[in-house]
Amino acid sequence: MDQISFDKAEINHKKRNTRREKFLEQMDKLIPWTSCCAFIACSCSTT
Repeated sequence: MDQISFDKAEINHKKRNTRREKFLEQMDKLIPWTSCCAFIACSCSTT
């Protein structure tokens, strides 16, 4: 198990979320990635 230093913990805590990070968090909540990836893998393997 890896432990982070106090410096990194403090930086992670104070870090402000960017628009990109907010967008990606919303996309992770909305899109069922496992089924999407399975669908893509299925269609790509027939090529």
